[in-house]
Amino acid sequence: MRIGSFVFPTALRLGRRSVRIGLPLFFFVALSTLLAELTLAERQIPLFGRDFRRFHTLDTPIEILAFLSTLLAAQLFLALLLFWALRKLHGRRGRSPLFYFNYLFLVSTAAAAVLAAKFRVLSYFNEAISFQVIRNLGGGSLVQAFLYVIDDATFLFVGLAFAAILYLLLYRAFGLGRADPPAEESPPRPLFRVLLAVAPLVALLLFEADKAGDARAALDRFVAPYLLYAALDEATDFDRDGYSFFSHQRDAYPFDAGRHPFALDIPDNGIDEDGFAGDFHYRGGDDLLPTPSFPGHRKHVVLLVLESTRADALTARWRGVRIAPNLAALAEHGSSAPEAYSHVGFTRDSLKSLFTGRFEPADDRQSLFRDFKRNGYRIGVISGQAEDFGEIASTVGMRKNSDVFIDAKVVQRPGAWDFRRDISLLLDGRTLLREMDRHFGAHESWRQPTFLYVNIQAAHFPYNFPGTPRFIPGPPIPRSEIRFASRLWVARTYWNAVAYGDWVVGQIVARLKALGVYDDTVVVVLGDHGEELFENGYLGHGQVSNRLQTQIPLVFSPAGIALPRPVGLTDLRALILASAGAKLPAVRRRAAVFQYIGTLDRPSSIAMVEPGGIWTWLDLQTEETWSSDGPQRGFFREVPAGSRLRTRADRLVDLWARERWIQQLSFGK
Repeated sequence: MRIGSFVFPTALRLGRRSVRIGLPLFFFVALSTLLAELTLAERQIPLFGRDFRRFHTLDTPIEILAFLSTLLAAQLFLALLLFWALRKLHGRRGRSPLFYFNYLFLVSTAAAAVLAAKFRVLSYFNEAISFQVIRNLGGGSLVQAFLYVIDDATFLFVGLAFAAILYLLLYRAFGLGRADPPAEESPPRPLFRVLLAVAPLVALLLFEADKAGDARAALDRFVAPYLLYAALDEATDFDRDGYSFFSHQRDAYPFDAGRHPFALDIPDNGIDEDGFAGDFHYRGGDDLLPTPSFPGHRKHVVLLVLESTRADALTARWRGVRIAPNLAALAEHGSSAPEAYSHVGFTRDSLKSLFTGRFEPADDRQSLFRDFKRNGYRIGVISGQAEDFGEIASTVGMRKNSDVFIDAKVVQRPGAWDFRRDISLLLDGRTLLREMDRHFGAHESWRQPTFLYVNIQAAHFPYNFPGTPRFIPGPPIPRSEIRFASRLWVARTYWNAVAYGDWVVGQIVARLKALGVYDDTVVVVLGDHGEELFENGYLGHGQVSNRLQTQIPLVFSPAGIALPRPVGLTDLRALILASAGAKLPAVRRRAAVFQYIGTLDRPSSIAMVEPGGIWTWLDLQTEETWSSDGPQRGFFREVPAGSRLRTRADRLVDLWARERWIQQLSFGK
């Protein structure tokens, strides 16, 4: 006797006579999936209270109330919409056991699949709290980020196959194919009327929640509100410019496609396209640097990039002992920049800026690799990371201009083409030294002017890898133990990694001296970005523009090199070429270092650092602005004109508009 021949018909009869099973089933599916998502979210990245993996906190009654009420309303609305759509598809069998089984199975399975993929990603990127951060960590690609975490594409197919087999087994076990449809058709019109009635209320809740502090940021982490925001955003984007009443940045001109948040401000046309600081006035000078010439002697250049190494590595000590004695010695006898900064806290963008002098270059027309190659240099790349990550190598012309190209991908998987794991490939510092000895270990290797780029990954999160030597006593912290309460252990592990990177620098310098080429070589050592170690509650980089996450060490081995204050990564191309003996045209230098979180065209926030380490910030999501040397902060449009804060904020917006316009000009050349 089939189980379904008794259970489902009986339940159906009881439902007709007393309580309908549809309503309890609807609430069960909606609330159970929401509870599962809430539980996983709280476990992976806590919603309430400070945690190093998130920088939006629900810590006021208004935020919490707005978040919970809107989340519940969105979840129930989406569940009801699915219930109505599935019943509509079932037609005459809209009240049959088959419909209830399909609703329970399909919605639950789909929810489980989405949550599994979502939190599998978050379990790896546990320091990331937004899709933009995940995208940047994945080298600009969400696909690469997801494929890295989902180790094999077969994972998806196995899950789908298992779900299909389970469905067929249950379908047969309950005999659902033999159930007779009801005699009368049950059109789901009442459900549709309910959907129409509650839709405006749900939309109003979503609209108001966007104003409640960090409620919107929390809601965007959940499937139902995220999908509804996306749908409402699309529906109210009347001029199809990508902005609406429900986008993160509201569109003040909903029927003018040329005016919206992040619109490119065309200079001197009398229109303020982006709504900030009036019409942009362009004062000329696109800062494009032509291919340089070397009229005299060409020095060797060895560029050493230290992953995630912050500026205070130059002076840091652990129990009285210097963390980076080799870097400190280079700075003492050479030239050191006291105010050097990355523009954006991610390796991909930092390296592109370093090599090209542009914020987001489209190609290698402006590139150190091209510059040196055209001037007869032998070029070598020995990198501890996969340089294809985030299209670094292709964008800056690294691979095509190199005579020697060794990176983590070449060493670990020679000849392979598998982009899924580029983000995770790392080479140990001793492997880098071995490859340097192999390709540049003889005096004959330096007869031709040489440009050698070495990327040292020792301080990459989680700051310890198999074989990492101990410079600071004590075991490294396991990744599973990394949390705010263990911040001292985290710091000790990080500084040990920095010390290892410094040791590699010392070994490279020693090799250059042993070969007799050091005095004719410009050694440049810098960090690609900084790293915060819970000092402000955060861990990592790329989250905010501040000293710990963006200030970097910058040292040139020759003494007497004039390094501007402040200096950004986009200044490095010209500085390196000049130090090697290149003749360069006069280029107007930026008076401040511009920084941003996200992309240059659509950042979530922008900042500038002026001489003396004075910061000015503008959060483009909330439009709040503030400065590091004054207590005043406020909404951009409400800060009094002529005040110190407004003057600086206007200068910051003008700097952003200028960089965007230069970007526009450079793409056309």
